[in-house]
Amino acid sequence: MLRAPLIFLRIGWAGGALFNGGDGIELDETGDGSVKANVQDSSFDQNGPQDPADLEDGFDIDEAGDGDLDCTLKNVSASGNFDGGIDLDEAGDGKLIAKAVGLSVTGNEADGFKTTEEGAGDSKVTLVGSRIVGTTDNDGTEFEQEAPGTMTVKITKTLIASNDGQAVNIDSDTTGTLTLKKNTIVDNEEPQIDTPAGWVIK
Repeated sequence: MLRAPLIFLRIGWAGGALFNGGDGIELDETGDGSVKANVQDSSFDQNGPQDPADLEDGFDIDEAGDGDLDCTLKNVSASGNFDGGIDLDEAGDGKLIAKAVGLSVTGNEADGFKTTEEGAGDSKVTLVGSRIVGTTDNDGTEFEQEAPGTMTVKITKTLIASNDGQAVNIDSDTTGTLTLKKNTIVDNEEPQIDTPAGWVIK
């Protein structure tokens, strides 16, 4: 466990974590402070089988206490993991910002790309030029907002296909906006796009 005013994680240039029993990467921030992650050109594949009762993700960040979670992913693979592909969780008072460009997430057991805001803060999620394909027991993408705040999700030029669950599942207690542009969304569970009442879809 790490405790600091700011944790900065940078992984790049053919980095990553493959074939681990637990999570490929797990970062748990447990005190007041923020987490800023910048990950590019890296793979987090085939992780998580060691405990059948608690399977693990490819890439997992949990931020607790007051502070923000700000994560940028560029040309990252998180595929074939025994739980989820990418899982980002902000649990205290603070905002969640996630930007993924060129993400390749295929054949995971649980959600391909998931973000959760559990505290009194806003979420802003951007997904561009990515592939979210073939989850075997959950949604392609899931975005949760469990406390007051606003959420905006923008997905552009992304393939979301053949997932066992929905393509885009938004589970939110608050209002928000989902923007979809030039995507290919096919062969997922119906309804392929699931948003709460009152949400704006563009």
